[in-house]
Amino acid sequence: MDREELEWYHNIQDPWDWVKIFENTVSEYCGYKYAVAVDSNSNAIRLMLNYLEIKDQHIVIPAKTYVSVPNQIILSGNYPIFEDYKWNGFYQFGGDIPIVDAATAFYEGMSKGYEDKFMILSFHKKKILNIGKGGMILTNDEKFVEWARPMIYDGRHKDKLYKEDEFECIGWHMYMTPEDAMRGLQIFHSPRIQSWNEHCGSSKTYSDLRTQKIYDNFIGSLVEKLDNLVIGDPLDEGTDMGTIINNKQ
Repeated sequence: MDREELEWYHNIQDPWDWVKIFENTVSEYCGYKYAVAVDSNSNAIRLMLNYLEIKDQHIVIPAKTYVSVPNQIILSGNYPIFEDYKWNGFYQFGGDIPIVDAATAFYEGMSKGYEDKFMILSFHKKKILNIGKGGMILTNDEKFVEWARPMIYDGRHKDKLYKEDEFECIGWHMYMTPEDAMRGLQIFHSPRIQSWNEHCGSSKTYSDLRTQKIYDNFIGSLVEKLDNLVIGDPLDEGTDMGTIINNKQ
């Protein structure tokens, strides 16, 4: 579809309608109630770690993934733990962190089994829905959506003029533009996007980040922290970690 056909089909009345319609279209296709479009998959990860208040934690990710994943973990005040495990299309962050990095996957109903998670998409030029840039967070959490709207728009509200707005929070500048959303809708309605689309990335696609010396300092900090843990009675306030007392633990 060209722009005029899309404007008529989706009844576009305002530039921001492009973003809203694109979010609704993708969330319905993937099987989630809500979507928040942002300017990149990388910033989406940073946004989620902030929302979940995850800081000073050790986060397990594949050793073979894109460089921005550990970077965002570090920049958010956490420590990446690289593990050698296989993945295809998407993977979930380790532990009980409800983040699924689905940068290289896009197919109908992909929420199945991940309904209670935050699934992050990428629209990079080498991805399936290849706008050229941008990302999206898929979720069933309405509270997150309410929190994220001003947070990705400099703390502002899209329905108010700048000079009339009362800023809601100290936000980031990471929103998706109407122009990118329109391009996303054009691609979505093209033959390129089917009910099932082949994954465009896996653990075989990326090199091992453990070979990058830039991460040695952060891994070293983690090792030092683990070495300094006090193991003992879990009821003792000075204990960091309780001892294992049986095989089930």
